[in-house]
Amino acid sequence: MSKVLAAPQLTHISMHKFAFRQAQKHVKITRSAGRYANFVTLRRKRCVIEVEPLYQPFSDNIIGNHRGLYLDLDTNLFFGNNIPPVTKMEQRDLVSKRAHQIKPYFDKVVAHLEENNWFEKIAMLRQCMESGEPNHELAESLDNIRIQACQQSARRLKRYPPVPYSPEIARMRNIEHVLRLQRHQLTSEQDHEESIQRRLAQLNEPNFHLPGNKENCERLLKATQKDLRRMEKEERETAKRRRQHQQELQASYWEADDAKSAKIVQQIQKAEEMARVWKKCAAARGLTQEGGLSYLLVPEDPDISPKQCNEWRRIDDQEEINDRLQVRNQKHFGQAKGGKLTSPPFDITMDFEGTCAKAEAILAGTFQAPEELDDTTEWLLDSLQYVTESNAVEWRLTEEEFKGKVKVWNERTSTSPITNVHLGHAKAYFARHSLKSDSEDEKQLEADRDEVLKGHLTLLNYALQFGYSYTRWKLIVNAMLEKDPGQPKIHRL
Repeated sequence: MSKVLAAPQLTHISMHKFAFRQAQKHVKITRSAGRYANFVTLRRKRCVIEVEPLYQPFSDNIIGNHRGLYLDLDTNLFFGNNIPPVTKMEQRDLVSKRAHQIKPYFDKVVAHLEENNWFEKIAMLRQCMESGEPNHELAESLDNIRIQACQQSARRLKRYPPVPYSPEIARMRNIEHVLRLQRHQLTSEQDHEESIQRRLAQLNEPNFHLPGNKENCERLLKATQKDLRRMEKEERETAKRRRQHQQELQASYWEADDAKSAKIVQQIQKAEEMARVWKKCAAARGLTQEGGLSYLLVPEDPDISPKQCNEWRRIDDQEEINDRLQVRNQKHFGQAKGGKLTSPPFDITMDFEGTCAKAEAILAGTFQAPEELDDTTEWLLDSLQYVTESNAVEWRLTEEEFKGKVKVWNERTSTSPITNVHLGHAKAYFARHSLKSDSEDEKQLEADRDEVLKGHLTLLNYALQFGYSYTRWKLIVNAMLEKDPGQPKIHRL
């Protein structure tokens, strides 16, 4: 990395804009990630519109050992084109970082699994693995039960929609953050005085006094958090403080003879009320689920190629849309038919899993190829042979290996759009919870997580041992995006 930064093509954007020495970015250097985020190429530095001349104070927004520096970029100039807005990610029921969700989630999962005798059947599957006699029907049934348990448990978790803004809620959040900073300062060697004074200035309450010791600070923080959660719950249900704030704003604008601003606030209030009404109507009609294409444009004449078509017909029936897209995708993704890997001697594609006798012979190097093969095909056949024994790597997946891979995987990654059992369900095995250490509830949760995890690993190891592919693994999702927004022509997806 040092050699890269020493190249003449890179420059430090803060020093280029304001000519000051680089400030300390973190309290303790625990790793090198993030040290070089402020370097850009000379060609890109003209894209920076604005940059804060100084770093933020430590723990100004997030309590930690790093500080922020914000850049305002001209994205059109930076990326070289007009970037369309990013679609908002779908809200997930389960997020492993929400500690309060972990216990109720596993309570519901274990209850569903016990109701279906899942743990007893997992023991039967282990016996099949030990004896070397596969039972695919049992394994498939156990996998379906686990997926159903994850789906139902996640759906039954409490949801917390965003809290409508009001000055009272913002004030309580500010007080909570100040108390968290004070607690962290009292229990660590870090100095947060700059951030605390900045927050107190925003709070503007002369009668508010910070506790001077850890016990009083902890007590006041818990009381504040309890009041804040209660207020947020009430505000989600009634939005009373939000409406009161808007009414006060309107009154102040009318008193100041600012009719334009008063009418703007009135329009915002009306729009929010209408949005709440329509949201309730949509929920009552079952229209709150995310949808795909609402219509599709196909050629009026089915014998004409879509690329040469000028007259289009609109299809609104969802079932017909799905059928049309399926036929189109089969043809589109089957364009490789007739190529080298789909023609003799490589024509093993009639076997979906690629485990037929010809495939095994090619891998083992015992396949008798026709004499008329060209040099390229012969070289490809030779390159497909095993370079080591098929059992050179231990096939069994251990808990440590599973944990290591899951923990470093980004939870926001889309992995199972059909079942919606995303990475958050796997990360929940190792996620932090909100229970007290060494309590009975904490011990029970750890026992439940461990038992469910061992059953999950048994299903994965069964597939590895017997080369079995679960039915849900064979289902494929094709995301169809409009190349021409507003014109979903069948050949432009």
